[in-house]
Amino acid sequence: MCIAFWTANTAGYDLALSFNRDEYYSRPTVGFHHWPSNPSIFAPQDLQPDNPDQRGSWIGTSKGRLALLTNFREPIFHHDNRISRGALIRNYLLDPPITPGGQPLINPTGRVAQEYAQLIYEERAKYDGFNLVLFDFAERPVRAVYVSNRSDQAVKDLEPGVVYGLSNSLLDNPWPKVTRGQQMFAEALRVGGSDDDVIARLMSVMRDEGGLQEGSLPHKIEDLKDRIFVPKVDDGLCGSMASGDYGTRTTDVLLLRGDVLTVAERNYGVDSSGGKVQISRVEV
Repeated sequence: MCIAFWTANTAGYDLALSFNRDEYYSRPTVGFHHWPSNPSIFAPQDLQPDNPDQRGSWIGTSKGRLALLTNFREPIFHHDNRISRGALIRNYLLDPPITPGGQPLINPTGRVAQEYAQLIYEERAKYDGFNLVLFDFAERPVRAVYVSNRSDQAVKDLEPGVVYGLSNSLLDNPWPKVTRGQQMFAEALRVGGSDDDVIARLMSVMRDEGGLQEGSLPHKIEDLKDRIFVPKVDDGLCGSMASGDYGTRTTDVLLLRGDVLTVAERNYGVDSSGGKVQISRVEV
C-alpha cells in the first residue's frame, strides 16, 4: 500500500516528491545507497533474490533520471512466472536503459522517459500489476510520464505545477488518502522555508494517520485506503493480504534544485517508531 506525492516546477523546486513504502517487516531491504554493481544508481534496494544483478527497487535516480513504482492492488497480486516489478526501476536507471523484457531504446539520448514507458507498455503482460512514474531531468521543467499495465491509456504525460498523488490504484482513480494527501502536500510546499523546514513538513504529511477514528487500527484491507501512514498490521488481521506483519517501513522526501537532489530518508520499526532522518545530496 505504498503512496507517493510529487510536483515539478513548484515552490522553487524543480521537483518535490515524498514516498511511503509499505512492506512486510521480514522482507530484507537496504536504503538509499550507490549500488556496487552500478555505482551511478542511487536507490534503495530489495535484497531478494540472492543474485545482486537481479535485485530491484521501488524508487531511485541515476544520471538525470528518476523513477518510482507502486504495485496495483488486485486479488491475485503475484504470479511466479512474471518479471519482478522492481526491475522496472532498475533497468530505467541503467546506462543506457533497457527494458526488463530485453528491449533497448532506439534513441537513448532523446525522450528517454517517454520511450521507455512506451516499451514497458508494449511488454506489460510480462508483469504483475504496477504503476510506474518516470522523470527525465534533461529538460526543465522536469519531464514526467506515467504508465500502468492496468490502464487502457498507454502513456500519460504529466504536467509541471500539478500536485499528483498515487497509491495502489490508477493515477486517475485516487483513494481517499491520496486526495487528502495531495492537499496536505501542496500546503506544506506553499508555506516555504529552508529545505530542512520543507523536509520536516513533508515527513509530517507522510506520517498522517487520518481517515480512521484516532488511535484505531486497520481491521480490513479497505481501511488502508484511508491512511497515508500504515501502522503495523498483525498477521491475519487483513485476510486478503499474505501472512506476516506489515506496515510503513520508510519515508523518503526528495527535493531537486538545479542539478542537486536532496534525499531525506526515515525508517520505521515494527512499533512505528521512526529513526533519525538521514540526508544525502547527489548531483544529477
